[in-house]
Amino acid sequence: MIVAVEGPSAAGKTTWCRAVPGQFVAEYIPAGQEPDGSDPEEQAACWPQVNAGGGDGR
Repeated sequence: MIVAVEGPSAAGKTTWCRAVPGQFVAEYIPAGQEPDGSDPEEQAACWPQVNAGGGDGR
């Protein structure tokens, strides 16, 4: 099951997530090597790789 937690700033999203046991997908931490958006093909190759857990996609 996938649960998306949304809400306004300071609504308690982080607190709720910490209180619920389970596995979580960590947020992406920018590596400084992400595509700049100028080449759609580069983005199309990079982000699926990142989302699949393959690093920075390069």
